[in-house]
Amino acid sequence: MRTALSTLFAVLAAASLAPAQEQFEPKVEKGDKWTVRSESSLTLNLKVTSMEGGAAGETRERQLKTKRTEVKDLEFTDVEKGVPVGWKVTYADAKVRTGPANSTDAELEMSTAEVEGKTYFVSGADVTPEDTPADIKAGLREPESFYLLLPKDRKSLNDSWEIPATKVSKLIVRGAWEDPSDDSKVRVTLSEIVNQDGSSIAVLALTGTIKADSKQGFQVEFEFTGSLRYDLTNQRPLSLEVSGEAKSLVGKIVDGHGQEVGHVDAQGSAFRLEVFYSPK
Repeated sequence: MRTALSTLFAVLAAASLAPAQEQFEPKVEKGDKWTVRSESSLTLNLKVTSMEGGAAGETRERQLKTKRTEVKDLEFTDVEKGVPVGWKVTYADAKVRTGPANSTDAELEMSTAEVEGKTYFVSGADVTPEDTPADIKAGLREPESFYLLLPKDRKSLNDSWEIPATKVSKLIVRGAWEDPSDDSKVRVTLSEIVNQDGSSIAVLALTGTIKADSKQGFQVEFEFTGSLRYDLTNQRPLSLEVSGEAKSLVGKIVDGHGQEVGHVDAQGSAFRLEVFYSPK
C-alpha cells in the first residue's frame, strides 16, 4: 500500500511541475464577419547616385515617409477545421499619406487608395476580379497568412517554432510584392499568457529576417521584431504589431534602353505595422 501511495504521489507531483500547454484551435465559422483596422508606415532613407559611362557621379540624399490606413470588412465564405480558406473583402476605408520624413501626419499629402469602396473574393489560390494587381492581391491574403503563424500542436511558455517567411512576408511587410528567399525564417515564441476581460490571451513574440531579390533588381534585407496577441478562450486573433529596419536595400536605376543610370541605397529605412481584429 505504501509503495502504491508513493507512486501516486510521485505521479501527482510530476504532473503539478509539468508546464501548462496551450492549444491553438481557430474557431472561425462560415458566415463570420470581422472588421480589420490597420496602420502601416514606411520611412525611406534614400541615397541616389547618378551613373554615367560606368562612373559614379553626384549622390543625393532624401528621406520620405508613407503611411497607409485601412479598414476592411471580412466575411468568411469557406472554412476548413476552423481555418478560413475563402473570404470576401470590402475596403470600407483606405487612405495613403506621403511626404518628407520630418513631416507631421497633418502635413503629409493624403490620397484615397484605389481599393477604397471595392470588394474582392478569395477562394484558395484564386482572387476575383481576376485582373486584380499583384500588390492588392498580397493584402487580400491576410487571414490565410495570419493562421500560418499559429502552432499546429500544444505549446508551453517559451516554446518556439519557425515559419518560412515565404508564407507570411506579405502580412508582415505591407505592400511587399516579391517572395522572400527560401532561407528566410520567422521565429515565433510563446512568450506570455495574460488575463484580459475574462479571457486568456497568448502573446507570441516574432523575430526574423526577410530577404528578397525584386524583379526590379533591388536586393532587400529587413530585420524585424513584433508580437501577436491571440485569444485562447475564444480562439481568434486580437492584434499584430511589427516593426523592422532595412539592413540592406540596394538597387540599380535603368533607362528605357536597359542602361544603368543610377544606384539607390536605402539602408536604415524602417517600417511599422499595427493591425487590430474585431468580430462583428
